[in-house]
Amino acid sequence: MEQCDVNNMSMKPEDFFSQLDALYEKGNTEEIDSYLQRQRTAHQPCCGGFNALFLAIVTEQGNFYRNTSRFAAAVETYEYASRLILTHLGMETAEYGSSLNNLAGACRLMGDTENALRYFRESLAVLARTVGKQSDLYANTLNNFALFTFEQGDGAEAAKLMEEALAAAKTSGALSEDIATAQANLAAVYRQTGEHGRAEENLQEALALFEQAGTKDVRYASALANLAATLAARENYEDAVSAYARAEAILARDMPNSVEYAMLCQNLGYACAKAGDYEKAAAHLQTAYDILCKAYGEASEKAAAARGMLDAFLEKSAAK
Repeated sequence: MEQCDVNNMSMKPEDFFSQLDALYEKGNTEEIDSYLQRQRTAHQPCCGGFNALFLAIVTEQGNFYRNTSRFAAAVETYEYASRLILTHLGMETAEYGSSLNNLAGACRLMGDTENALRYFRESLAVLARTVGKQSDLYANTLNNFALFTFEQGDGAEAAKLMEEALAAAKTSGALSEDIATAQANLAAVYRQTGEHGRAEENLQEALALFEQAGTKDVRYASALANLAATLAARENYEDAVSAYARAEAILARDMPNSVEYAMLCQNLGYACAKAGDYEKAAAHLQTAYDILCKAYGEASEKAAAARGMLDAFLEKSAAK
């Protein structure tokens, strides 16, 4: 019996991504979730088959879960994608290395540091063998690993890894957006180590690269937030609020229910408070608190910290 590849329904990859992009523009997460699930069901290979569109759908579903802070679902979905690739394409492929990078990132966000470290290392090893250390895929994964290393408290090693990732991205002829992302992440390390001048210099270069490419997505928002934090560290709260607000508008559109959006709102609220606007500060903290409660629970440390800031800002706003 001849093996079939997919179920009855099929579409071109460009049509799938075009429709998905349109839904993201609308910003309705329920519609995005439903669309991804319908497409996954419609293009589920049968009889042991495989097709690239189904893999792309599964990967995008994992991205959606990650961006809406459904980390356990993201990990499960990325694990499934990795198994698909391992079975049908093999371990020694760029696709497998990239899937492990996605999986590591989801584990990192979920707080599973042991598996995040394991998957990052495995991803780097696979990509080094398959596409080489001067490729944009390797540079991107190394950059993500550097962020993880930084979060674990090793700023010196993180800076070293980020500088290596930036050099690899430039050598590989990577897209300007990828180079800009690497520069912005390196700036975050400089800021945390007190090198605010170097941080701001890298961030201005990164933002210029994003703008030249016409890219104003989540990565651009992250660079703006990084700049805002640098400005706040220099007590330039008015400009910090402006930069945070520009970043907030992008995440409100693209990642409205994510932990990343919550943390941005929390930082924006703090900057508003330092600038003397406690009413706006409280509004942003309320948004952050609501998201963190859904993601981690009201009793969590993150939600409790946001609640404490919110109460303080409400009290000061009422006193004015």
